[in-house]
Amino acid sequence: MKNDANLTKIGVKYGLFLGLILVIISILIWLAGINTFASFALPILTFIVSLTLTIGFMRSGVIKYRTANDDEISFGTAFGIAGIIGLISLLLGVIWAYLQFVIIDTEGLNAMLDEAIDVFANLPNLTDEMIQIFVDKYESMRDPMVIVKQNFINGILGTLIYALLVAIFVKKDTREKSL
Repeated sequence: MKNDANLTKIGVKYGLFLGLILVIISILIWLAGINTFASFALPILTFIVSLTLTIGFMRSGVIKYRTANDDEISFGTAFGIAGIIGLISLLLGVIWAYLQFVIIDTEGLNAMLDEAIDVFANLPNLTDEMIQIFVDKYESMRDPMVIVKQNFINGILGTLIYALLVAIFVKKDTREKSL
């Protein structure tokens, strides 16, 4: 039972730290007035940073648990810890997205989408049909709850994939097997 409490404690602690760091990054981008919808490179860069931090925190949490348990951890336990870390972080991110777009900056989302539509509509070599597909997609995102729900669904899928990868590579049993 002590190990279960340790598992939850580590998962929550690392998840809170990860979530706070990712929210701070998001706040800094927002305060700087950077429109991630109107850029090609920034979403890729923020994804890489977020992915690196997420996998790093998941890995660190799983290794901390493994180290505290005689350098042994099952796949299921590793997956569980990584999953808790990802879900706690996800909840903080979804709460921030809701606060940002629904309460704090209610017109910010529309302004970002308008700017993004202008940027993409003026790109060379795009057909009118391609531009219309893009505009339709972005118009469907005008409801802040669509963004919040999309973040939540994508976050759950990402958490499952990242937790699976971390569990596969960090699972370890160093005890000698006796015959």
